[in-house]
Amino acid sequence: MSKQIPAMSNIKGDLSSGLVVFLIAVPLCLGIALASGAPLFSGLIAGIVGGIVVGFSAAPILA
Repeated sequence: MSKQIPAMSNIKGDLSSGLVVFLIAVPLCLGIALASGAPLFSGLIAGIVGGIVVGFSAAPILA
């Protein structure tokens, strides 16, 4: 009987849901960067970094 790491057992679902959230968050990140006068690239980077941090720190409650 092999034990799997819980985070690795749900990796396919985590990646697909992360992609959907990223696609929804991109316009928001770009809009906030534009409204604050920052370069659009910095808004994109902030969205990517935020998604990675939340993706690895959040526990899947419904999975």
